[in-house]
Amino acid sequence: MDELLTHYGWWLLSLVLIAAEVMAPGYFMLWIGIAAGFMGLLTLVLPGLSVMVQAIVFALLSLATCLVYWKYIRPLAERRDDQPLLNRRGQR
Repeated sequence: MDELLTHYGWWLLSLVLIAAEVMAPGYFMLWIGIAAGFMGLLTLVLPGLSVMVQAIVFALLSLATCLVYWKYIRPLAERRDDQPLLNRRGQR
């Protein structure tokens, strides 16, 4: 089982999750995919991590990336600009 969770496995999981986000957008799988990518980098640097440690760190990284999205990135995306009706001809 330890052979399956190498850095390649984490990067493959990352690509699958990001591809799922592209097919069904919602910004949720993207951040978990990014956490899987970080986990791939971590297992590349520290190859001796057990499966349990990898699962716990992945869960923490997933929570951290989702919280970063909700706290910092989502408010930037929802910010109103100075011309809210620019591309809405019917409402002008």
